[in-house]
Amino acid sequence: MRLLKPSHLIPVLLFLSCLQTNAQFKLGAIGGINMANLRADHETSRLWTWGAGMSAEYYFSRHMAIRAEPMFLNKGGTIEGTREQPRITIDFTYFEVPLLFKYDLSKPEDAYILAGPSIGYTASADLGVEISNHIFKADFKDLTEKLDISALLGVGINIPVPYGKMFLECTYTHGFTNVPKTGTFTAEWNGVEIEGEMNEKDTEFRTYGIRFMLGYLIEI
Repeated sequence: MRLLKPSHLIPVLLFLSCLQTNAQFKLGAIGGINMANLRADHETSRLWTWGAGMSAEYYFSRHMAIRAEPMFLNKGGTIEGTREQPRITIDFTYFEVPLLFKYDLSKPEDAYILAGPSIGYTASADLGVEISNHIFKADFKDLTEKLDISALLGVGINIPVPYGKMFLECTYTHGFTNVPKTGTFTAEWNGVEIEGEMNEKDTEFRTYGIRFMLGYLIEI
């Protein structure tokens, strides 16, 4: 049997050392606020909402990783009314699954950038119609698309802590899905009901927002 010389083992040991250093899997939690809004034909105003879930990342090289952040995320906004149309507030809760590419910057230390697609599944959708200072509420889920496709771009910074690391992220989310579908709904306020109609051709809006998230990861 032919034995390896010590000089032959050096490249093998270096390769295994690189794999051990680079192939890191981390798992943890994430949560924060979402400054949500809608892109629509009419003037809109933002909603301050929330998001919370898990975060997992896998480093496949020294500076590059794949990060997934499945979470429940609140989206929406207010479409300001006109003389012919009432003021409408739309409040969504999505099960959001971003799949992001992460790149660690050399300078400043512990900073990184994120980019990638995200798919949100509609968990709930509430509609508020303001008429004469009264807000009529309706379940809006059947009149919305089940999936909201979007793209994310953001920056973050790592904060070393015992047993893991904390991170702060700021990401911009740009939705591509025209959310409303055609149909009718019934809104209620204090026992009074009104009928409404939604037409996806006449009423178009898409989600977007800026998230400020805090998370904690440990190496598995």
